[in-house]
Amino acid sequence: MSFQQQTKSQAITLSDLIVFDTLDLQVRYVVEGFLLGLHSSPYHGFSVEFSQHRPYNPGDDIRHLDWKVYGRTNRYYIRQYEQDTNLSAYLLVDCSHSMGFGSPFSKFYAASIIAASLATLLVRQNDAVGLCLFQDKPITVMPPKAISSYPIEMMKCLSMTDVKGKTSTAFTLHQMAESMTQRGLVLLISDLWDDPEAIIKGIQHVRYGGHEVLVVHVWNPNEMDLKKGKKTEFIDMETGEHIKADNRQIRDLYRQTVLALQKTYLESFGNMGVDYLFFRTDDDLRTVLMTYLLKRNTMM
Repeated sequence: MSFQQQTKSQAITLSDLIVFDTLDLQVRYVVEGFLLGLHSSPYHGFSVEFSQHRPYNPGDDIRHLDWKVYGRTNRYYIRQYEQDTNLSAYLLVDCSHSMGFGSPFSKFYAASIIAASLATLLVRQNDAVGLCLFQDKPITVMPPKAISSYPIEMMKCLSMTDVKGKTSTAFTLHQMAESMTQRGLVLLISDLWDDPEAIIKGIQHVRYGGHEVLVVHVWNPNEMDLKKGKKTEFIDMETGEHIKADNRQIRDLYRQTVLALQKTYLESFGNMGVDYLFFRTDDDLRTVLMTYLLKRNTMM
């Protein structure tokens, strides 16, 4: 399948990626498809050609104008160089056992595609990006670098990661808040099956350090509603605890609890100036990339 077959009207979902053998090819398909649609959309010019270019402003040195880009877009862009890097981004990816839930696509697979795609866009913009994989604590930390090959290293790391263990999102947030010396953008990708109050306090700590934050809340569609069957045995993937319940009795309450949890995160993060996106594993991946791009451009 050619990357050029993507159009602005086509969604890009995880189902589209099964024809590609490697994470690298899958991410290329997502990113190139997103950029192709972006160039054909009302956001034309508001794109990730910021990777190596930025719009011309009066007073800029015209020797740095890129005439090839002008020929394609009829817009003036200035070439940017590595010294123009002005952002460090940190991808915090949950790889605890609960992230392995879902078929045919687990939440961790979705998180890996999202993280690798964001890393690719960041590096294209000459921004530095780092990766932190966490469970009950950070297990792998790759410091931010603005190197074109770095996303490939991250993809290798993501591909070799097994989901296991319990989650302590808050502990990781506090650890990262203490260790990040340069202000930047923190992108948290997690199912947030954890203590909401503790997570919110962890985000507050990160914000206190002057960092911008974008939270991508990843769920599988089957977590949104309980099936209409009768008795079900629920198993906590992280503790192994078993609970039997009658879906007919708890289905409405479960749905209300899910919506209340999303509302809690949305309102609490909003009050802190944190961007929040709820993402189902069957959603269009472009929504995450556009949310990031909008966030990035408010920081320029």
